[in-house]
Amino acid sequence: MTPAPLIRHLTNCPPWLLSGLCYGLAWPSFGNVPTGWLAWVALVPLLLRVRRADTANSFRRYVWATFPAFMVLPVIVCWWLTYYNPFALPLIWLTQSPCLYLPLACFYFLQRYMGWRQALWLLPPLWAGCEWVCLSLSPINLGVGNPAYTQANLLWVNQFADLTGMWGLTAWVIAMNVVVALAIDHFQQRQGTLAGRWAVAWPLARPLLFWLGVPVLYSLFVRYGLPSVAVQTTMPPLPVGIIQTNHDSYHPQPGRQLAELVRLGQQAVAMPNKPALVVAPEGASPLPLVADSALFAGVRQCVADWNVPLATGFMTPVGREAYYNEAYLFTPQLSQLYDTLHLQPADLGVYRKQHALAFSEQVPLVLSRALHWLGTPEERALQTGNKPLAFRFVDPLGYDRSLAFVICWDQMYPATVAHQVRQGIDFMAFLMNDGWFYDSPGPRQLLAFTQLRAIENRRGVVRSSNQGFSGYVDAFGRIDRQLPAHVATTQTVLVEPNTRLSLFTRYPNWFPVGCLLFTLTVLLYNVYRRTQSVPPFTPLYR
Repeated sequence: MTPAPLIRHLTNCPPWLLSGLCYGLAWPSFGNVPTGWLAWVALVPLLLRVRRADTANSFRRYVWATFPAFMVLPVIVCWWLTYYNPFALPLIWLTQSPCLYLPLACFYFLQRYMGWRQALWLLPPLWAGCEWVCLSLSPINLGVGNPAYTQANLLWVNQFADLTGMWGLTAWVIAMNVVVALAIDHFQQRQGTLAGRWAVAWPLARPLLFWLGVPVLYSLFVRYGLPSVAVQTTMPPLPVGIIQTNHDSYHPQPGRQLAELVRLGQQAVAMPNKPALVVAPEGASPLPLVADSALFAGVRQCVADWNVPLATGFMTPVGREAYYNEAYLFTPQLSQLYDTLHLQPADLGVYRKQHALAFSEQVPLVLSRALHWLGTPEERALQTGNKPLAFRFVDPLGYDRSLAFVICWDQMYPATVAHQVRQGIDFMAFLMNDGWFYDSPGPRQLLAFTQLRAIENRRGVVRSSNQGFSGYVDAFGRIDRQLPAHVATTQTVLVEPNTRLSLFTRYPNWFPVGCLLFTLTVLLYNVYRRTQSVPPFTPLYR
């Protein structure tokens, strides 16, 4: 198909379908193929569509013209969740689509009150604020559809996330769409010949180049110009062994998985470049390694024989209806002093996963009551933790090292990760169980999200997943090492420690809260101006 007919077909395509497709394809679902730039223009067809009088004056027609895009988007972005739950797709439509649509629904009322052009300038902060509120308050929001994640592996653009977090990326992406929509609108309104219209192309291109150039320059400055602004290294790199167990998430075999964990641990510490720490995935043992005294003694003995600390995830049942998803750092020092100090498992600090995956690990209360009323047996629910925790150990060179764990869906909550980093840790260990999603785009997306968390906090991330993708992501989001997927293997990586806290780590919510306050201030100011310009009331009779 030649370019001209292709352009005609795209022009005739419904705006909601064009926006939904471009928006969905912008997510990092295709490995190293950088499609994030599609998000810069994905919403433009919708924004140009809603300026028409038929949608601007009728909320029903507005929703009919725009909401279908947010039915298309989750199908492209989140379909891989159906591997875990065959009913995931209708649940996504019922829960995620409204959350994603909320900012654009609010835009209708802004447009009615302020006009299309003026309302567009408030859309970026409004979008960032709405996304933050939905993630913070809604127990059914998966958090996957935030537009910031479309930029997760565009490392030459997204480095300013260490200042604003992903909320700044959200506002930046939406603002790019706003600038493009305004430029096209101005171009279309221009009277005269085609040559006359193209005469205004450069003035319209300047704000686009500026809006793109600023983050690019900042990224180049931080990564290549003066990286010490973001990373302060006071200790040598730490060799860390990563374990990838390759166990089947759908068919757990507790005894075999524990034996495989021990075998791979022995393989890791036997490498020529012996690691100073070994990291295993989430739920590497589906058994309660700390609560069970015999298991705990056995793991302590293994760690004592290796003389290398082991960080691993495990499951601890709570009665018959619940369980904890936990992680702990077993150290040789603990093995030596545990009996001498007469310690008990209750004396140990164990990190517990703080956020459950909705509709799988934890069913929302309303749906849980409905399932109980229908007589449907419920699976065990995840009991979440509520506090960050740092783990410390001494490496073979005598340096005091510290790390924090992030377990699976915890990584979707930027403030939770920032709270972990503020405990004074040098690097992070992400313990994942991506085997639920096989070879779908899910593991690739989750790996890209890990890159964004590393940039926000300027901390290296040792990522251990049961079936991949495991590897090391440095403080600038670069994937330094990546293990082959679906293979039981180990690899040693060099982790660069960092003791400097980014602005986002110190104040993870400053940008979205500022966006909400800015939006509210502008609205109140417009209300004030409108009330001041209204002529005084004159009675119709005397």
